[in-house]
Amino acid sequence: MKKAAICILIPYYGKWPSYFKLFVESCRPNPIVDVYLISDLKVNFELPTNVKLINVPLADFVTRLNQVAGIERTDIHPTKLSDIKPAYGLMFNELTEGYDFWGYGDIDMVYGDLSRYLKPDVLASNDLLTFREEWIHGPLTILRNNDQTKNLFRLSTDHVKVFSSERNFCFDECGRKHGILRTGIDPLDVKVPHAEHDVHCMTQVVRAEELAGRLNVYRRYYAKESLPFDEIIWWEGGKIKGAGFAEYIFYHFVWDKKQKEFVFPNWDKIPSRYFITTTGFYKPGNRFWRLTHFKRKISAVFQNLFERASLSIKYRLKLS
Repeated sequence: MKKAAICILIPYYGKWPSYFKLFVESCRPNPIVDVYLISDLKVNFELPTNVKLINVPLADFVTRLNQVAGIERTDIHPTKLSDIKPAYGLMFNELTEGYDFWGYGDIDMVYGDLSRYLKPDVLASNDLLTFREEWIHGPLTILRNNDQTKNLFRLSTDHVKVFSSERNFCFDECGRKHGILRTGIDPLDVKVPHAEHDVHCMTQVVRAEELAGRLNVYRRYYAKESLPFDEIIWWEGGKIKGAGFAEYIFYHFVWDKKQKEFVFPNWDKIPSRYFITTTGFYKPGNRFWRLTHFKRKISAVFQNLFERASLSIKYRLKLS
């Protein structure tokens, strides 16, 4: 079987989240990519042919990181992995063999129609593709498969510090400079350190290489990461559709998953069509979904009020 054009490397340790199957099934209609799940975990359902589970114990992951970064870690917490993403190409060099591009990303998301955005002409003329305009986007970034892109992280003056520390610096994106970059300022005009624990991040590394003419970068905000004003989006036939003719490369529920009213389904089989609201995932044809939707919202209000009251009481007891 001919390989896909792109491989996406996603190490994951700990415990598969409740939304894991949603992500995996969104890979199935996207033969343009092979997704490598690198983990010591097992799965209890059949994976699509383009999703491959690669057994790598966490200790071996740390050894690979030490080798490419020149550090001496003995362990790593799963929440630290996002900082390591830019090094995955070197760490798992054998997995990228034969692909035109490699990439890294997250699993707290569902893919839309990747081929709509990763078109041959776009891939041919760019070395790095990311789907947020202000910064390099951690949920999905695609890079040309060569030594240059695999070693980009080394151009950061802080990469050894980042990879050695237990702290998460948001190194793969913008070193937590999201707020100031949203104003439209060029990343290279933000002095490092901009704030406490700021680092020379991948957004700044990539921007410098781009301006020097050594890297062609494609930035488009085709992602969906929130559902304002009770917006509803659909996953249908491998596409993510919004209001009107809107379509998205992926829906990243990084914010929504933290909300108490946002509930993931316990579907045994992921349907070929479902919709997503600010309270979670629903199958079409359910005439009572709005009742569930508002019930979850009201329940979340009371949960939040109870939490705030409890914290307030604990705080006052400490002062007394």
